[in-house]
Amino acid sequence: MFFTRFGFWIASLLVVLGVLRVTTSHFFAFGSDDPEQAARHILAAASTGQAINEGGMRAILGGVVLGILAEISQNIRKRRSENES
Repeated sequence: MFFTRFGFWIASLLVVLGVLRVTTSHFFAFGSDDPEQAARHILAAASTGQAINEGGMRAILGGVVLGILAEISQNIRKRRSENES
């Protein structure tokens, strides 16, 4: 049960941080005079596109996958407790 709850928390955190990274990258891509310099200094990426692809989307995808696994774990636990009753 601990790992299921922990998985939900980490999945939520990954999705939120991934969305924040994508949003920040878009902000610098369209709102900055020199988006590549802003990406290098603030996002620690070579370009805003790299920050979106490697940082944001991977974090979102990882969060979704971890959330699905935590959901599966929760459903397995519920079925086992129903079968034991």
